Amino acid sequence: MDPVTTRRVASQEHWTTSNGRKLFMAEKRSVAPGPIKGTVLLVHGSSMGSQGFDLDIPGDPDASIIDWLACRGFDVWRLDFIGYGRSDKPADHLATVAQGVPDLLAPPTTS
Repeated sequence: MDPVTTRRVASQEHWTTSNGRKLFMAEKRSVAPGPIKGTVLLVHGSSMGSQGFDLDIPGDPDASIIDWLACRGFDVWRLDFIGYGRSDKPADHLATVAQGVPDLLAPPTTS
């Protein structure tokens, strides 16, 4: 079997709301031949948003875990919890795990 080569995959951005605040999500669909192997949701920790899952570093085709997965048959989503990345950053938001649960349940909408 030939090894899989990772390449940049087109991303689609989505916006929705969580508790009345704007929530950013992005997806990359599988570019591998054959049926989709599954869907992966990547969620970030408490120090930075989800962009770190989709790095573009010249000379390092595997820098984006999202592209790596999409090239191997997975649809991949990432989201920025409220208070991080491109999502709303309200001053009164503490970004606790409990506050993040509604963000995970928010349905995406196409931008």
